Amino acid sequence: MTYALNWYGAAQGQSGYELITRGLLEALDKLGVKVSFRNIQGWNREIVNLPTDKTSRLKRMADTPFIKDAPVVVMQKWQDDIPQDIDLKKAYIYSLFETDKVPSEWLPYFERVKKVFTFSEFNRAHWSKTLDNVASLGFGIEDSFRYCEEPANILNKKGYTFLSVGDFTERKGFDILLDAYCEEFGPEEDVTLILKTHRGGFTAMHRYQLSYLIEDMIKKHGRHPRILLNTDKLYYDDLPRLYNACDCFVLATRGEGLGLPVAEAMSRGLPVIVTAQGGYMDFVQDGVNGLTVKCLEKTIDCVEYIKKCPQALNHKWLIPDKEDLKAKMRALASKPVHGCTLGDAGRADMFDMQWNDVAIQLLKEIFN
Repeated sequence: MTYALNWYGAAQGQSGYELITRGLLEALDKLGVKVSFRNIQGWNREIVNLPTDKTSRLKRMADTPFIKDAPVVVMQKWQDDIPQDIDLKKAYIYSLFETDKVPSEWLPYFERVKKVFTFSEFNRAHWSKTLDNVASLGFGIEDSFRYCEEPANILNKKGYTFLSVGDFTERKGFDILLDAYCEEFGPEEDVTLILKTHRGGFTAMHRYQLSYLIEDMIKKHGRHPRILLNTDKLYYDDLPRLYNACDCFVLATRGEGLGLPVAEAMSRGLPVIVTAQGGYMDFVQDGVNGLTVKCLEKTIDCVEYIKKCPQALNHKWLIPDKEDLKAKMRALASKPVHGCTLGDAGRADMFDMQWNDVAIQLLKEIFN
């Protein structure tokens, strides 16, 4: 049987949604599924550097005309630019969110489509309180993270090196991480914190504004341990080299629907320190392949975040315990061998996480 899908999504940027879309589309293509891909409006403000084979696959799918009578798969929510005559009984949405609820404005279409796919038990459990058509697909790891062993050459790095990766938003908890790191470690200690982050884009102005923002956040600490900021636009397949050059991945997040960077760090053998709730708790086991930080749930009261993400109004997110985060960072910096043991376990756990398996599960959910 030849399978065919019409797909509306975004796949050329750095967001988690786009990483998931690329992983699924490439796996489906390798399985011989015919896909007509349409890039939804408003996502690709920043195009990341992708290998030629990935861009050529995406172009071929984008050049494929709409396939009559094939199911429709849509990223995140029902998009405004999708034709109005689509049969919702043959439509599917794949989505995730970082709080305890489905955004209310997404619900009308979530309730009407055949099925809603998500990628963690965290989302499936919360969303199933409202919906009866939710299924979790799991996730995959790119081969570049599975096999790359070469480390990046990072100038000015010294000692035990913590790495945090993500968009510089309030949700990611960089403020909590910076406070914990600067309070726990002294300026003369043999440690480094690397922040691989961006905020809105990769232009010189974006980078300057972000650098100024971070400098302002750490001024209150006076002299502080070593902090390196990386705001470069990288080939996605170059990221494993950055992970390979570090000793520990830490994310003081206030909420994650999945947390792919956590899985990527584990696939490179790094111990992870993460907030003790979220999508990554499907695969992070405290004391086995990482360490989790105690936290409390709290209704989101950050005005700046609600301005950026109004869908999260009246939702709850997490407040990581800064003192526990400090203790976990100190524990691994003081006993690197323990971190290596955790990292080895995480790498073994991630090795078989394949997008091919996720794509097969998607096809079973749609065509069985």
